[in-house]
Order: sequence, then structure tokens, then C-alpha cells
Amino acid sequence: MWSNAYIGIPYEINGRDMNALDCWGLVRQVYKTELGVELPSYAGYESSTDEQSFADSFAEEVNVWNQVDVPQEFDVSWCRIAGIECHTGIMLANGKMLHAMEGSDSCIVTTTTPAWQRRILRCYRIQ
Repeated sequence: MWSNAYIGIPYEINGRDMNALDCWGLVRQVYKTELGVELPSYAGYESSTDEQSFADSFAEEVNVWNQVDVPQEFDVSWCRIAGIECHTGIMLANGKMLHAMEGSDSCIVTTTTPAWQRRILRCYRIQ
């Protein structure tokens, strides 16, 4: 499965290559490598004092994304962590999500667990 190549990559704020990735860096790397799609970098959003800066930056690009009710493989999930909409992941088949989060290497989680059900706010598919 293609997602196995992305498991265990170290987390680093503003990481944008396979040596170290943050959540958006992982999304960006998957889209580039697996789908041939270049996404904006958004490097620097985590250091911002504006909690919504990442979500706001993504919202400016909304014309290339469609919100979906039933996520499919490669859809981008938007998640709330500690009450802040600031995290993304890549949806996989069968209720799984690939993501990178501070404090751990990139991994796959089950989105139907109570912890992740509460965190995932919506999903988007690129047009």
C-alpha cells in the first residue's frame, strides 16, 4: 500500500521533505509524490500567534477544494486539536487517516475511535 512509505517519518515544524514533516508537509508530500499535485507550502503557520492562520490560509485556496460528506482515499481531513482547528491528515480506505503530529512520527490512526471522531471536522477533495 502506498501509505506505508509515509509511516515513521519524524515530525518537525515546517518539515517539507521526507526527512521530517509536519501535518501539512505530509499532505503536501503525498499529493506531490502520489498524485503529481503541487500544493502551497504554508511554511511558518505553526509559529504564528494567530490560531486560525493555517485554516484561514487554506480557506483562501477553497476554490480548488470541494468539501465532502463521505471521505475517500486522498481526501484531506481538517481536525481540531486542543480546541484549535490546526491539523490535517490524509484519509485512507476503511476509516483510517495518515497524519503527522507533534510528539510522534507520522502514523496511521483509526478515525472511528472516540478521540478522532470528535477531532475531525470536515474533509476536502481536490477538484
